Amino acid sequence: MKKKLSIFLALVFTTGVFAQKNNIFIGVGPSTAFTFNSNFKKPLGINFNMRYGVSSLSAITAKIEYFGVKPDYQSQISSATIFNFKFGFLSYIRNSNFLGQLETGISNYNYKYTATSSKITGFVAGAGLGYSFKINEHNAIDLLPVFNYVQRDATISKTWLNINLNYRVNLNFK
Repeated sequence: MKKKLSIFLALVFTTGVFAQKNNIFIGVGPSTAFTFNSNFKKPLGINFNMRYGVSSLSAITAKIEYFGVKPDYQSQISSATIFNFKFGFLSYIRNSNFLGQLETGISNYNYKYTATSSKITGFVAGAGLGYSFKINEHNAIDLLPVFNYVQRDATISKTWLNINLNYRVNLNFK
């Protein structure tokens, strides 16, 4: 058991920080959101993300986010969940730890009423500016606020500010 734990820790703490070309990174962490046109409390959730480096400072990204939400007031809605699946592009700004990201994908709201449930699925687009805190030469914690806009049809749209905190690891062990 000690040997397996030692190997795992050695791999975790000897991987890469910037989105270097051809490197694959994964990240996981908590998320919260501040909604602008909703009657729900602040959602809490988790996000999983992956990056594939296409240059020394940029990467193509994929992200899955899941949030649980409670209503602000007594209503027929007892709870809701939000599930987002997004692809995007991320780049570090001028070789610093600041980064920008653009992403797009699908957002799915599931509302649970006292007797039934309903779904709202729509197109989501987001843009964010964040900072990457170096842990060591190869790992980082990313703080990335992303402004999101979801459009279901001509009459239903939602906006919110997502705040993601991720521990990121490079999967290319060299």
